[in-house]
Amino acid sequence: MATNYSITTDKNVNPKEHLKLSLLLRVINTKLDDNWQLTDNNDANVIIIDVDNKTSTHHYQNSHAFPIYFSETKTDNPWCLAKPIRHGDLLELLQKVSEHFAKNSSKKTKAFVSKQARLNLEQKLLGQLLQHIIQHAGKKFVVSCQNVQLYIDTKKQRCYCADNLDLFTPIFRLNTVNANFSIMQPFEWQKVTENLPSYSLDSLLWQMALSGSQGQLLDEYTIDQVFQLKQWPDFANLPYDYAMIKILYYLFHYPCSIRELVDITKIAQTEIIDFINACAILGLLHQKPSAKQYLPILLSKASPMRSLVSKIVSRLKNPEKQAKESQASKQNQEVKIVFAGSPCAGKTTAIAQISEIPPVTTEALGTDELKQRKQTTTVAMDYGEFILEDGQSIHIYGTPGQQRFQHMWHILVKGALGLIILVDDSSQEAEQDIHLYLDEFADYIKDNGAVVGITHTDETGNTLEKYLDVLHEKHLYLPMFAVDVRERDHVVMMVEVMLSRLELDLTKLAE
Repeated sequence: MATNYSITTDKNVNPKEHLKLSLLLRVINTKLDDNWQLTDNNDANVIIIDVDNKTSTHHYQNSHAFPIYFSETKTDNPWCLAKPIRHGDLLELLQKVSEHFAKNSSKKTKAFVSKQARLNLEQKLLGQLLQHIIQHAGKKFVVSCQNVQLYIDTKKQRCYCADNLDLFTPIFRLNTVNANFSIMQPFEWQKVTENLPSYSLDSLLWQMALSGSQGQLLDEYTIDQVFQLKQWPDFANLPYDYAMIKILYYLFHYPCSIRELVDITKIAQTEIIDFINACAILGLLHQKPSAKQYLPILLSKASPMRSLVSKIVSRLKNPEKQAKESQASKQNQEVKIVFAGSPCAGKTTAIAQISEIPPVTTEALGTDELKQRKQTTTVAMDYGEFILEDGQSIHIYGTPGQQRFQHMWHILVKGALGLIILVDDSSQEAEQDIHLYLDEFADYIKDNGAVVGITHTDETGNTLEKYLDVLHEKHLYLPMFAVDVRERDHVVMMVEVMLSRLELDLTKLAE
């Protein structure tokens, strides 16, 4: 009996290709065992994603639609459709998808996953990979599956592959994967991997867990179990969206269950489960969460603060969109974000990444000691701004780094929407610096929180462990990331994490 399936396209697929797809489906449906219909419905069984477009929807935003990747680049990935769409290619691919659905009938629709659904890692490529990483610690091996290869260096914690990791999503979702694992010798390894792009092993495991979970919770957990995040994921190098940030903000500050997160955030249970699994795989969850407490609820969508947060996130994600002229003079209160931290940590650079005007700086010659690292230093403040679509200005301030200008720190942070503290890991005084800034801004942090960014770790090769120990020592639960402020995405990510707290109504608690 023929089965009805629906297929949709990513919003960035060229309209001409979308029309061509519609016409071809009418022709090839007569040659297929199943019926395929093009739809704009989010509940489609299959989604075609234009991977050549950097703004395309991330793979986990429709985690139950089976992805077909649309690209001009030739690839061995079995679920990739070459541009332009051709009759024979589409027919062959949809036949393979139908066969895949027939073998995995539970994945035919985007049905809500049962509360008791369990993720059997042994039947997933992720589980097999984890087992080999443990068994062959310190070695290099290749994973061959579905005509694609992943090269794993367990010592350097890196993986190498010819394609973008997003292209492996269909394989990550398969049950009972038949993968081959082979240890590689050093001379063979270098020859094969020297020209391949590399990713952190955490990035691979993160995407495998997000893609492969499909709303099924790891076997050792339940939806009523209390979870708590002990450390934020490395969002400077891992894919994320703002919904994930909101989930993880709760998990970091307030021990809670999946059922409670669904009730409070209104985010789908399946999406929350995928995130929980990914955090568990990377070892980011507390084994023993702190004592249960009442949870703050989200502000109403109509609240001014939540509306402001939404506008800022939208603006940062779409900087090229034309905004109205600034209406700053009509505002009753200045809205500002403050970057603070040590000299050379990158405050001026960070502001330049998100400001729509060239940053205004107040630079002077540095001290003899500082001149070895930087000729000038900020003595009063740095200033930048960006304008929301409705014309409201968001002001961005950078505090002077040297302690002799600390009177400016408290002036600038007063009334700030949020605070981001940057620490230069390459400085010999880095550990003293983080103590200094956390202590100086203690009153603000107590009421408003903060985000901490550690810079220059790409130069030092250090981990965040010593800085996390400082937070633990001070009983502070602050999001902390290793960042490169020359990368705009890293700066936007820190601002988004900072904003997530503002969506909570801390005066009201969930029953």
